[in-house]
Amino acid sequence: MPTITFGMIAKNEEKFLPACLESVKDIVDEIIVVDTGSTDKTVQIAESYGAKVIHHKWQLNMSKARDEYIKAATKEWILSLDADERFAKQDVPKIKSIIEQHPNVMGFFFVKRDYGFAGVKRSSDDPYEESQPFDCWMEVREIRLFKNDKRLHYTHHVHTNLIPSIQKLKGVVADVDGLPIHHFRQQLTSEQKAAKRKLYLQMLEMEVIENPTDPSAYGHLAVEYGPQDPNSIKNYEKAVELIKKNKESGKNPWSYHFAIVGQLGMIYMEQKKLDKAKELFKLAAELNSTNPQDYSSLGEIEYFQKDYKNAHAHFIKARDLGHKNSAYINARLNALSKELGLNQIYF
Repeated sequence: MPTITFGMIAKNEEKFLPACLESVKDIVDEIIVVDTGSTDKTVQIAESYGAKVIHHKWQLNMSKARDEYIKAATKEWILSLDADERFAKQDVPKIKSIIEQHPNVMGFFFVKRDYGFAGVKRSSDDPYEESQPFDCWMEVREIRLFKNDKRLHYTHHVHTNLIPSIQKLKGVVADVDGLPIHHFRQQLTSEQKAAKRKLYLQMLEMEVIENPTDPSAYGHLAVEYGPQDPNSIKNYEKAVELIKKNKESGKNPWSYHFAIVGQLGMIYMEQKKLDKAKELFKLAAELNSTNPQDYSSLGEIEYFQKDYKNAHAHFIKARDLGHKNSAYINARLNALSKELGLNQIYF
């Protein structure tokens, strides 16, 4: 059976840490907690689970902290969660079998359920008691299980990622379906939210200075400012400029770059700058031809501009790629079918 190191960073997480460690303790062979300056019982709780605690001086960079558990890990694989995340009890035994089924993979994408955000609606047959208090959640794919290869390292100050490091090694990453990570965000006061935002902006501004040619750095900063802030548009546009340059020079983008282009496209749509939005959704589709949202957005703009033939083609593409809102897609296709004189009904 493969062996696993569980690694995490933590600071003042006494409220969430026990449930997190409890969810993985029976499947991992080693626990490493990188503490960045806790003043509560975080360290004592970690040690009660047999964890090796590494005291790391905080440097306004989460990647540097996360890299510490990669350096210290002694087992074949590394599994990582944050303190306010956990696996469901019924899913934990499946983790090692997933590794055995994919011997040539360097890492695995898990779906993280961010509870408390709009997005996926809970179905009546959802099997997880963790989801029961919530009507919906946002889903994010992240690499959380990966080989203990000392050449791997995290990138970015806040929104840490292993993808660039794995790509450099030409490693393969597989998707894990039906085994979500449950993320319970802390309920912060308005003062705590403001302090956290200020800290993140400071970290992200530093990241842009240190990595001025990285589109992701500008994209992360744009998201943190928020779509109504002029600084957000400025940073999105800089990110897209760099993505275009990378495309022209033959550099392969990664998935977050597709999202950056689409996010700026949505902002332009809301501002009624339809030609600019259209250009961006075309670019997003060129970078990643498998995202139905980009094609439906193109179709929506063309529908509004009365370019019915292209709108019809793009809505068909969105449907064929499995757009989640099939009722909306079919309604648009039926309207376009009527405009184009097509004798076809979509349902």
